[in-house]
Amino acid sequence: MVGFGTSNLLLCWAIAFNLQLLQDLTDPNVFEDDEESDELARVLVDALVENNVLELLVQNLQWLNDSDPDEMAAVYITLTTVENLVEVKLAVAELVCERTKLLKWLLGKIMVREFDFWVVRLGFF
Repeated sequence: MVGFGTSNLLLCWAIAFNLQLLQDLTDPNVFEDDEESDELARVLVDALVENNVLELLVQNLQWLNDSDPDEMAAVYITLTTVENLVEVKLAVAELVCERTKLLKWLLGKIMVREFDFWVVRLGFF
């Protein structure tokens, strides 16, 4: 029987593998510079958007701990995947803003880091 800690570790590895695979599949540099490849990339992005991958990616960001190196890698891969989707099809940028809380999450990260900077800078720690 697999212990609880082991099953969590296996789940994290599976999630990380799937995130990496999604990033690789959406990488615009992988597609050749011809019309057929561009069309295939857009079809893939459309299918991912229709199946709510944007919402799923951003939801995953909510529970990732960016102070943990492994989880920070997942944050990076997630943000890169969103960037790839936007690069393949610019209309995805608008959908990211309309359908997800990515901007709110990003602003939260910026505000926390700015606050931490001033706390350390002024010596309030």
